[in-house]
Amino acid sequence: MQLVVRAAPAALVIGAVIAFTGCAPHNPQGTSAFDSKTARYVAEQAKLYAQGMRIKDPPTVKLVRFVLPDEWAPAQVQCLRKAGFHVGLTPDGEGVSFPRFGDKAFEDQLRLASYTCQVEYMVPAKYQAPLTRAQLHRLYVYRSTELVRCLEGLGHAPAVRAPSESYFVETKGAWTPYASASIPDSDLRRTTRACPQDPADLYR
Repeated sequence: MQLVVRAAPAALVIGAVIAFTGCAPHNPQGTSAFDSKTARYVAEQAKLYAQGMRIKDPPTVKLVRFVLPDEWAPAQVQCLRKAGFHVGLTPDGEGVSFPRFGDKAFEDQLRLASYTCQVEYMVPAKYQAPLTRAQLHRLYVYRSTELVRCLEGLGHAPAVRAPSESYFVETKGAWTPYASASIPDSDLRRTTRACPQDPADLYR
């Protein structure tokens, strides 16, 4: 069996007690300490991670710091390697790829380690929240023009044209030109770095 883990989507689930380190990590609200909303978000995400890893009684884990979306996968890989697991990045560099395994005990240890690392290095709430209509408009304009041209410039022209903006908004920004672009794994990471899925100003 092989596991691939990516940053979890937002979920409205409350649970899991999280212990924080004495040195406060970066707070997406810009305050010097966690407020109740941020603490609740961390607890919600921890519960979501435990469910995703099928851990019924998750341990208390300390949040080390928040990470940006493009930092998430490298942070997970570094954390898991420190825990003794030989993991790597997925071809696009945005997820964590685990080695194949068949031993149940090893799988349980790996799932627990993955849960721990996901709680320790978590993406801030604003990156997990549903996109606003203004953000969806910005994303549509970027993906249907600049991103398409970028992929074409690298020789990976999408086979499917962009949908209408109204459909894009209705489907919460599900369309991406990457879906119909034939990109070999060997070139995927270079391509995603040169042609990011989202514009840099999407969350500003």
